[in-house]
Amino acid sequence: MWSPRVWQVLALLPLVGGCPSIYSEQPLGEEIAVLDPQLVDGTWMGGPAQLVGARVLDAQAGTLVLWTARQSDKPGAPIQCEPPPETVRECSANPSPCVWRLHKEQGGDFYFHSKRKEDSGQTFYETTEAVRSVGSVAIVYHFREPALGNRLKEFVVRGALPGRIDPAGRVILGSLLPEHYRLMLLPEAGLLDTWGSYQIVKLPPDLEPCKKGEKSK
Repeated sequence: MWSPRVWQVLALLPLVGGCPSIYSEQPLGEEIAVLDPQLVDGTWMGGPAQLVGARVLDAQAGTLVLWTARQSDKPGAPIQCEPPPETVRECSANPSPCVWRLHKEQGGDFYFHSKRKEDSGQTFYETTEAVRSVGSVAIVYHFREPALGNRLKEFVVRGALPGRIDPAGRVILGSLLPEHYRLMLLPEAGLLDTWGSYQIVKLPPDLEPCKKGEKSK
């Protein structure tokens, strides 16, 4: 069962760029996330006046669209309750609107959004965050640098994780099994930035600005 708080954290992740990444031959996560529009759709707050809109596009395919409903530097501006009319694209660095495709750890409580990348004739996936849902709380972790690259290389070289090192020096992980995820996500593995974790909050119905507009009609 998806915790509502998972979406409170996911909604602002596309607004954060320049984070250390994990590269893999397949999207991280062993199964596609099934989304509940009642938990996802709405307006989310990630700081003073920073609002993001979220809406499920395909619940079974794990896709949702995210857009900036109001920027933090424009606290008095109107709330944008619908996605902008621009072409919706997959999230990269700070676009709005954009589409997320979510996968999850099978039997676990971590979720991932991996972006397809092409570089030097090779195709792989890039993941910059891991989201953990525990009961009614979700925590977003970025990956640590330089510990990320050093530790991943160590794991791949000694065979603890499947993967390869490409000519650019990047570790490209192969097909991961449940035990590989358990290793990577352990605090002792040193891949997660536990000090940089954070939460954001979905606005409740009585504070939802778009719902207020509906009630006044």
